[in-house]
Amino acid sequence: MRSKKRYFVLFASIFISAYIWIGCTDNSSNPTNNSIPADVYADVFIERFGDLFGLMANAGGNGIIEARLVTPNNDTLLLISYWKGSGHLRYITADIEMSNTLPDPGIYTFILNYSHDSSIILTDFLSSDTLASWFGLYHSMSHTRHDRISFAWGNVYGANAYRVKLSDSLGIYSSPIFISNFIAQTDTNLYNYYFRYSPDDSNWRYLPESGEYFWYSVIAYSFELGRIEDENEIQMISRLFRGMKW
Repeated sequence: MRSKKRYFVLFASIFISAYIWIGCTDNSSNPTNNSIPADVYADVFIERFGDLFGLMANAGGNGIIEARLVTPNNDTLLLISYWKGSGHLRYITADIEMSNTLPDPGIYTFILNYSHDSSIILTDFLSSDTLASWFGLYHSMSHTRHDRISFAWGNVYGANAYRVKLSDSLGIYSSPIFISNFIAQTDTNLYNYYFRYSPDDSNWRYLPESGEYFWYSVIAYSFELGRIEDENEIQMISRLFRGMKW
């Protein structure tokens, strides 16, 4: 089922107790003067590690200082700021809260608050479509040159695309040392890619020093129907990760 987001802009004032509805739009079309700002986004999706599942959510926009997510069961989750900086917030299920059952499908509601006492409400539909785990799949990583790293992996059933990410010693959710562009799913049974550092490549934040500890992830993505390779339209990710020294 194609997922649709709908946006309701609400303005709150200390002088006016009522809310004024400004507009409603499906984000499959370009924003108009009566819809949300073009920089505003929100997406809820599933993260998979092996046979464990958790909920993830990203939201943000210029001037947004707070974001909350209301689940289909009316639980409220607080999104927090992270390495992307001001106006970007996320929610990650803690390791100890990961479960072998999928998060509840249905409509999730985002409430985004601005610093100037206005709010935007967005909804996103999460389906129960699944993406396979990495268990039993071939993968390898080699680091044979000081400025280059190579990866090979097999197809993850249900994936639309992949990304390779290197993170610093703080963990897989920390600011990336490197993150690749999306690599589209193909009919091949084996993917082979290498990534070489260049100071002119914006995908690299820096070149790790010899002996520096880092984490690498190969991430399989499935997207909401019709939104291929849109990082704000994810249905599910399945992640393989390891820690090692450069």
